[in-house]
Amino acid sequence: MWIAPITLTGTLLRLEPLDVQHAPDLLAAADPELFRHTPQHPPHWSASGFEQQIATLNAKPDIVALAIILQSSNKAVGRSTYMEIQPEHRAVEIGRTW
Repeated sequence: MWIAPITLTGTLLRLEPLDVQHAPDLLAAADPELFRHTPQHPPHWSASGFEQQIATLNAKPDIVALAIILQSSNKAVGRSTYMEIQPEHRAVEIGRTW
C-alpha cells in the first residue's frame, strides 16, 4: 500500500499504529461528549468497547489508524486516521481525529 502505518515522533507527540493495547488509555482520555455528534464512538463505553472500535478500524483495508501518544507520559491521548487513500493521485484524507 502507498500509505503504510509508521511511527512519527515529534517533540510532544508520537503517532504510532493504533492497536487494541491503546484502548485503556483512549478510554481514560476521551469523554462521551466528544462523540455526541459523530458516529465514531465505541459500541459501549469501556476498554473493551474501545478495543472493538480499534479492531473494526484496523480491519478496514482503506484506512490506516494511528494512536496519538503524549511523549511525556507515553499514553495514548487520541487517534487519527488516513482514509480515502488514492494512490493514483497520491492523495489521502486525514480524519477521525480526536
